[in-house]
Amino acid sequence: MISRKEAIPKLITIETNEEIIPGFSISPFLADAREAKKETIFCFRFLVTSKFYIDSHDIVGVFDKFMLLKDDSIYYSNQIFPKIKLNLIFKPYKDEIQVNPMYLGLTKEKIGSVYPPGVLLLDCTFVKLLTHNYLILHSGGVSDDDGAYLFIAPPNTSKTTTVLQFLNNHKNLLYVGEDTVIVDVSRNCVYSTPHTSTFFHHDNLFEHIKGLFHVNRKSTARHLFGERVLETSRSISTIFLLQKGSDNKVIPLEDVDFDEVIEILLSIQRYEFSWFKNPLLRATSFLLDSWHNIDELLKKEELLRKLLNQNQVFLVRSSNSLQFYRLIREIVGYQNTIPRVT
Repeated sequence: MISRKEAIPKLITIETNEEIIPGFSISPFLADAREAKKETIFCFRFLVTSKFYIDSHDIVGVFDKFMLLKDDSIYYSNQIFPKIKLNLIFKPYKDEIQVNPMYLGLTKEKIGSVYPPGVLLLDCTFVKLLTHNYLILHSGGVSDDDGAYLFIAPPNTSKTTTVLQFLNNHKNLLYVGEDTVIVDVSRNCVYSTPHTSTFFHHDNLFEHIKGLFHVNRKSTARHLFGERVLETSRSISTIFLLQKGSDNKVIPLEDVDFDEVIEILLSIQRYEFSWFKNPLLRATSFLLDSWHNIDELLKKEELLRKLLNQNQVFLVRSSNSLQFYRLIREIVGYQNTIPRVT
């Protein structure tokens, strides 16, 4: 049964027959997402189906294992074992991906040219957003009536726990994100990602191995914070770039090398997201002249410069989330609204 889920409130709808899409990091747990009753700005389709009937006469171009069909769809078929075949159809002009159950069930990690279906969906989404001057940022964030505060940082730099510190200590704040957020650079506003779940991602080795074969539903921000989720876009107030260090310092952007900060942000983006090297998107760009040139889209990362230039930005260096929280709280001017238990 196909449902229409509002993956990103007021921004992205996913039409799908799956409630969990592993690898679609901006909204993998759609079980908590609300039904999309109104049109959003972007709509993508992700379907798991066994119905793959491709006539060889329909194939008009080939790039590695990717084939261009007459209707401008990209077909992928990979026989990895005698009775195990991975099938995919990408309809770039309809923003639609179809995979067979074997592909969804077996592919949890990137292996050569085989990417998990959720990652393919994420990267297609990334390209679509980039062409409309949106960025997916590896960032946490909270919001008040004056605007949103973003915490951009590499993995394991206390983004999530810093967000939790603010939400636990200031009941006036709304949740924006704890792993990724989406920014409309043209309007300098951010959209929340309430269906991510890295709150409890430090699993042991057994849990990680088990996760390769089966993805369990996890608690998402929608589930944990309920009505305290930002349900619409919000203008950005301040951006904080978090760095691990022992000196507990706050440095305004004008006091650091701007190009160095850009390189830090680009390295975070390129480590976390793979759209620019995704084999499906590369094949589509090669086979369809009228589709997006992936190398040209890399220049869109100039959006990062524009984002920083139009906002107040601080580099915050500390060793743990509690110190990050205290340093940022002083800049924002918040008082701790939750009394301490003595």
